[in-house]
Amino acid sequence: FSPWRSCSRAPLLLASAGRDRAVMVFRIDVQCGASRLEASRATLLLSLPHHSASVHRVALFVARSKATPSSELDYEESTHLAVCTADQLLVRELEISSRTGVTVRNSTRQQASRGVSWSGLCSHPVKAAFFAASSDRRVLQLDAAGKIEQEVRLTGSLLLELTGSLQPSADGRLLAVSLTGSAGILLLDVQNGLQPLCRMAAGQ
Repeated sequence: FSPWRSCSRAPLLLASAGRDRAVMVFRIDVQCGASRLEASRATLLLSLPHHSASVHRVALFVARSKATPSSELDYEESTHLAVCTADQLLVRELEISSRTGVTVRNSTRQQASRGVSWSGLCSHPVKAAFFAASSDRRVLQLDAAGKIEQEVRLTGSLLLELTGSLQPSADGRLLAVSLTGSAGILLLDVQNGLQPLCRMAAGQ
């Protein structure tokens, strides 16, 4: 889901991926104050088929930029869709219109190195960024343009396989990385170069 506040005028967006390598973006219309499922309606806005490999993860996040340099209050918001396949990380800037739906304005990609695959993806809860994990035990933070802001490679006693499941804390200061088997979860300090803080084994 995209960031959203109840009863706001901003649309609630949902990104989904299918087994046919297609990614879809839906708008969810929620009636303010309603609690029944029938009060909500989903509309397909965009379908992006034919990705180069199976889609593992998708994420939505919002970037803010100043609309007018002279004003401290006027900001423009742009929605970004991040897609993780085995061989590519793709970031697309979406233009949302009530008349034309959603169109793709810009697209960037991070190609995986030879012998390496992307395995995980999630959006940052506070800023316009997202996290990604790869099979060579790297965890990265990337900006809205798909450029790497910081990264860490797990080595030594942390030489553990990543499942690709990533979950940030609500304030974006911590990132939980799921490990294979009974190895549990690794907590990373986002504000300090994604440095490992502790590992919680399964059953703790």
